[in-house]
Amino acid sequence: MRETVFIGAGRADTMVPAAQTERLVKLLRDAGAEVAVHWEPGVKPVSLDRPLRSLAAFIGAGTIEREP
Repeated sequence: MRETVFIGAGRADTMVPAAQTERLVKLLRDAGAEVAVHWEPGVKPVSLDRPLRSLAAFIGAGTIEREP
């Protein structure tokens, strides 16, 4: 079974720079995980609307295996 991971990150985040997120994505993919990344242009979203819509689309796309 291939694990699926969703990551939400900010391009201008100073706490977790984009390069670290990109490294994590690579490590997870190299380990065999399917990774979906939602990037915000700033540090964090002004509202959660866009990240939540992205997460909802990710879940609704059927890419997450739900346990019975």
